Amino acid sequence: MGPLDGINVLDLGGVLSVPYAATMLAELGASVIKVESRDGDQLRGNHPMHRGMSAMYYNANRGKRGIVLDLKSDKGIRAVHALIAKADVVMENWRPGVAERLGLGLDELRSRHPALITASVRGFGSTGPYAGQRVYDPIIQGVSSMAATQDEDTPQLVTNVLPDKLTSMSLAQGILAALVQRGRTGRGDHVEVTMLDTAISFLWPDMMQTDTFVDAPPTGKVERNTRVAQILRAGDGKWLICTATTNAQWRLLCGAIERPDWIEKFPGLVDRREARTTINDQLTAMFQDSTRDQVLKLFSDADIPCGPLNTVEEMLTDPQVQANDVIREVERPGLGIVREPAPHVRVGTEPWQPTRLGAPRLGEHTEEVLAELGLNVP
Repeated sequence: MGPLDGINVLDLGGVLSVPYAATMLAELGASVIKVESRDGDQLRGNHPMHRGMSAMYYNANRGKRGIVLDLKSDKGIRAVHALIAKADVVMENWRPGVAERLGLGLDELRSRHPALITASVRGFGSTGPYAGQRVYDPIIQGVSSMAATQDEDTPQLVTNVLPDKLTSMSLAQGILAALVQRGRTGRGDHVEVTMLDTAISFLWPDMMQTDTFVDAPPTGKVERNTRVAQILRAGDGKWLICTATTNAQWRLLCGAIERPDWIEKFPGLVDRREARTTINDQLTAMFQDSTRDQVLKLFSDADIPCGPLNTVEEMLTDPQVQANDVIREVERPGLGIVREPAPHVRVGTEPWQPTRLGAPRLGEHTEEVLAELGLNVP
């Protein structure tokens, strides 16, 4: 049970952006059916694998029933139309024009089912010179300038499928808004999220500060990375991170390390940003006889923002991560014990429960779902 209990979602998407958004809806209580071709979702081939299940496929598709349909056949199309008739939300991330060629044009679907919410992810958009191109996350990092904002001299990709997952979150947000609107009007609507637009919007608050005020005088080349955080390695070889963003925090840090001369030497944020390499080197040298825990206690006692720079293994056992109960170990049939994160948005005060289902095997629920519709397996 969850806030979306009773909401039926049909996931016609592939790879990550739509499937992961559908999993977020499943975590909130929606009933989700994922439709795949006989070849299966592309993520099913990703490694690492365990007992025939890709970890990335599992993570993007928890909480769903999975069926196989041939959408190029009459039987497959009849089956998907029967599923749509029972759905509250239909999600897809095909290239522009594919839905229409399959006889699943979204405008037509909503005209036949006025309360239906349709949701699409587009890479570049529905129109424009790039609209029909095949696109993946790294391409969006390039076009959106995300790679350039990491290092404008030598653009660097973020080592994370960030635009894809941001698009998933934006899509889930849009669907929830459409469900609220339907509650007021009784009518469905179309939700469209573009990976390119999502990436640019995500960059804007901090990385586009120098491009915000059009009438401002030119400032020349300005470093976009405005962070003043210090990454330090303590004497025990473990890493930590601390930051003194305000002048008051800087004074506290200088007091804690007994360097009052640094208050006047690096008085402002700009001074500390320009000298951050020097500051970092000197701080690292100061703590070569201290353990990470000792350094963190020194900073924490002085009310300076700080924390361990965890490896993945350290994160899993970090006391704050455990206190948040954000990662659970769940036994799944055929897979054994699986680690799963709790929803990052929690509604209500009831303890979080994992989704009833893990990720489906290819076609695992085809017979079951079609029988519910009174149909034979295509």
